[in-house]
Amino acid sequence: MLGKIAMLVASVTMPLSAFAEGGQVLKRTGKWIVDADDGACHLYAEFGEGDGASIVRFSRYSLNPNFEFHLFGPQAKTESLERVELDFGLGAATSRTGMGGVAGTTPVLIMNNVRLDGFVPQKPMDSGPEITPADEARLTGVTIRRVRQADLQLEFGSLGKPFEQLRVCMGNLFTRWGYGPQVQMTLSRKVSPKGDPSKWVTDDDYPAEALRKRQMGVVDFRLDIDASGSVTDCAIFKRTDAAELLSKKVCEMLSRRARFNPALDATGAPVRSFFVSRFTWRIPFAGRK
Repeated sequence: MLGKIAMLVASVTMPLSAFAEGGQVLKRTGKWIVDADDGACHLYAEFGEGDGASIVRFSRYSLNPNFEFHLFGPQAKTESLERVELDFGLGAATSRTGMGGVAGTTPVLIMNNVRLDGFVPQKPMDSGPEITPADEARLTGVTIRRVRQADLQLEFGSLGKPFEQLRVCMGNLFTRWGYGPQVQMTLSRKVSPKGDPSKWVTDDDYPAEALRKRQMGVVDFRLDIDASGSVTDCAIFKRTDAAELLSKKVCEMLSRRARFNPALDATGAPVRSFFVSRFTWRIPFAGRK
C-alpha cells in the first residue's frame, strides 16, 4: 500500500461552502510506526479493518512544523484535485487543494505543507508560531472535510509519543546528512532566506528541452547552508517523474543565486545548517498554446 505514489499536480481554486452532511469514523487499529528514507522521516498507522482499512502517514523533511499528510485507502478516493480541510482541533483548520493519486492500485489523498494548527503564512517563508510537544500530546484525531463527500473522522489517540519518535528519527536523519543533531535541535535561529526567493528561479530559467517537451513538475530540495549563509550543496530528495531536467536546473540556479541568513546555535553563534523547500515548474505563459 505504501509503494510509489502517482500524483497529478496543478493549481485550482474551489469554494468550501457545501460539505456533505453525515460522516464516518475510523479508529486506529495498528501501532504507530516510524521509518525513514534518504530525505524524510515517516510516521504511519492503520485505521479501520477489512476492505475499509486505511493508512495515515505523516512525512517530515525538516526542522519546521510543516509535514505532508497522506491518506491511503478507499476513503481517499477523490477527484485528482479537490479542496480539502484538515481539522486537528488545534487552532484553525488547514484548507488547501488535496492531490488525488494512486499507490499501486490504492487511492491516496496527499496534502502538502500541513500544520497541526492550520497556520497560514502572511509572507513568503513565514514559519509561524512554535507547536510544542504539549500541543501534540493533546491532539487525538483529525476530521477530513471535502466538498462532495461525507466528513471522515480519524481517531489517533494522543500524538505526543508518536511525534516524539518522529523527532528522534529526524535527529538520526540529521546525522546521516552530516549535521550534529543536538546542534540542529537546539538552534536559536533557523536558516532563513535573504532577499526575495521568488527571483532565485524564474520563467527565464525554464530549460529549453523541458519547454519543447512541455514538461512540468514538482522538485523538493535541501540546500546545505554554511555559517556565512552561502549555499554549499543542493540535494534533490523528491521529484515528479518528468522533472529530471527541471531538478538539475533548480539546483543550478539556487546554488548560484540563493543567499541566506545563517542558522545560530544555542549560544547565538553562526553554524552550518540546511534549508528545505519545494519548487513547482509550470510551463511559462509565453510557451503555452
